[in-house]
Amino acid sequence: MKKLTKISALLTVLSFMVFSCAGMKQKPATMKMVTDCTGTYLRFNEKDYHVCNLDALKGFVNDQVVEASFSKVDACKDPSQPDMVCMMYHENEGWIHVNSIK
Repeated sequence: MKKLTKISALLTVLSFMVFSCAGMKQKPATMKMVTDCTGTYLRFNEKDYHVCNLDALKGFVNDQVVEASFSKVDACKDPSQPDMVCMMYHENEGWIHVNSIK
């Protein structure tokens, strides 16, 4: 009986942690838009994040400082992304979806 109670308590705590983190929203932060032949990125805390939803960045230009928020995504399924852009490597922290930008 004690083992079952411990497992139930652990599962309750873990589920609370997962659902509370899932509901958090990132506040907009100051970022820089970086574009090269490999794609478009938002630079935040000296790290580049590859933008998946390029439509969100229409009207913004390379090197422009913006206030934006984003969510990390595992893969980009946006059909507007080109299959191959160039053979240069651009170190980045993975794909993101821009939630807001101004």
